[in-house]
Amino acid sequence: MDSDVVLIRIRKLKDKSALPPRRHPRQKWLFFETEPPTKTWSFVPSLNPDDLKDAFNLTSTYAYDSDIPSRLEMTCVANNAELQSLEKVNFATGKSRGVAWFVSHCQTQSKREAYVEQLQKHIEVDVYGACGPYSCDDTPFGNKEAVSANNLADCDSRVLNTTYKFYLAFENSLCEHYVTEKLTRMFVHKLNIIPVVMGHEDYKRLLPVGSFIDIRDFDSPMSLADHLKRIDDDDDLYNEYIRRKMAVRCDFPRDVLYECRLCEYLHQHKHQQQTVKDAASFWGVEERCLSPGEYFAGVANDIAV
Repeated sequence: MDSDVVLIRIRKLKDKSALPPRRHPRQKWLFFETEPPTKTWSFVPSLNPDDLKDAFNLTSTYAYDSDIPSRLEMTCVANNAELQSLEKVNFATGKSRGVAWFVSHCQTQSKREAYVEQLQKHIEVDVYGACGPYSCDDTPFGNKEAVSANNLADCDSRVLNTTYKFYLAFENSLCEHYVTEKLTRMFVHKLNIIPVVMGHEDYKRLLPVGSFIDIRDFDSPMSLADHLKRIDDDDDLYNEYIRRKMAVRCDFPRDVLYECRLCEYLHQHKHQQQTVKDAASFWGVEERCLSPGEYFAGVANDIAV
């Protein structure tokens, strides 16, 4: 036995033969994945889920019920003192455009692209990156180009903060706990923009009410568009949203490196016998995710696919 734990990235498995030939009784195999179930299994369509039964001892994903969550949950609270200090700030100054969307995956499990297509019938949405005509390399508009992780912060500061009032923080998969930097960076970096969210999450659990807009609070893309246009036309209403958002303080628990948390867990449980009975069900699409038809029921019935 050369190691105490083997991290196995599920989306890299072709079939059972890709697993190590045997596991030492004192060695633990870790079901490790950063992608949501919908994407994980799409990468390995030939993998038989039954081959994963009893193969693993531990789980490590972004889900908080994993043995070792790969990330710690962000906590956000309203800061009333900061809210009062922003009372006279006009955040609408210089904002000349309404809705922006940075996107690189054009066909997704969440069908967010179908929702945006319907939304665009009622309000302009400027699409940046691989799926639209605009690039943040030329302010405010330019040639089609993906918004990469390397230039995202620059795009945020030069384009979103200066030009737009709303940002579509739409997830590519409708899976529980799957909330990405599409939303979190809006708060961590205190961007001067209202996030419009789409995802399989109770956002009111994560963020103070009034600091974001959830598409599920509207019965159609048209009614959402009407609400956005109403805010766009009313600086006082826009400032109410932005002040509440800018007064939100978001923190991550005092974090240590993932590797350190993994080692700590292994030390604390080194004498414990553990088995993941059915890893495919633990990270199952049906168990963790909603279909677009389920998610959009009542809010965009024409997208219920």
